Amino acid sequence: MLPWLLMLLLAADPSGQAAGHTETAGTSQTLTAVQQTAAAWGQQELIKAKREKESLYQFTKGLVKASQGQKVIFGTLGSSVTVGAGSSGPDKTWSYLVHERLSKDLGAGRLSYENTGFGGYSTSGILKENKVSVIAKQNLDFVFFETCLINDYGTNIPIEQTKSNILEIVKQMQTQMPNTRIILTSANPINKPYPNKLGLTYEDYVNQAGEFIKQNGWTYFDIYHPFLDEIKKSNLTLAELLPDNVHPNDKGYAIWGSILNDYVYGKR
Repeated sequence: MLPWLLMLLLAADPSGQAAGHTETAGTSQTLTAVQQTAAAWGQQELIKAKREKESLYQFTKGLVKASQGQKVIFGTLGSSVTVGAGSSGPDKTWSYLVHERLSKDLGAGRLSYENTGFGGYSTSGILKENKVSVIAKQNLDFVFFETCLINDYGTNIPIEQTKSNILEIVKQMQTQMPNTRIILTSANPINKPYPNKLGLTYEDYVNQAGEFIKQNGWTYFDIYHPFLDEIKKSNLTLAELLPDNVHPNDKGYAIWGSILNDYVYGKR
C-alpha cells in the first residue's frame, strides 16, 4: 500500500478499520463524510491492487463466476501486428490464440474479445485519431495495449515523444475505462536492426519505453525479448517468421500467442 493511501485510511479510522464509526472509551465517534469517502476509496484501491496481482486467468475465472451468465470481454489496442497483418486469417492472431485457450478452460460462450488494431498507427496516430474512445465503448474487462513502437521507430518519432504519448494514452484509458484492467505490451522483433534517422534502433524504443512504463507502475509484459529467446531455442530465424521483415506469419503469431498465454496463466 502506498504511504499516502495508508495515511488516508488511518485518518479515516485510527484502528485501521473502514467502518462508519469507531468505539473510543465507551463512546461512539462518527466519521466525517470526507473520512468515510476516504475509507471507502481506500478499500476499493486495496481490492483493485489485489486483483492486479492475480494472473489474468484467475482474474477472468473470477469474473466468469460472478458474471451471472454475461460474457467476459477482453480487447486489444495497437497497430497492424495487433490486427494480425501477415497472418492467414483472424484465427491465427495472437489475440485469438489467447481467446481460444481461455475459452477452452472457462467454457464455451463465457468469453468474447474485440481485436482493435489500426494498421500503420504510431502512438501519435492513436492520440490524433482518438482511438481510445473506440475501445472505451466496448465495455472491456481487460485490454492489451500493444504500444505501436514499430511505427514510432519507422516514422522517427523522438523517444521522449513516444513516452509522452504512452503516458497520455494510458491516462485516457484510465479515465474512460476505469473498471478495465490494462496490460501494456511490446510487440514482436522486426528484421530491421539498423537505426532510424534519429539514430535509434527499434530495440532502443522497446527498452526505453518498457523502462518508462515500469517506472510509472503500470502493468507491463515484454513480448520482444522472449520472442527472440524462442527463436533461438527453436533454431529459427526472423526471416522465416517475418516474410516482409515486420509482420509475423502464422508461425510467428503462434510464438507470440504462446508467450502471451504463459503470461495470462502466470507462468511468466
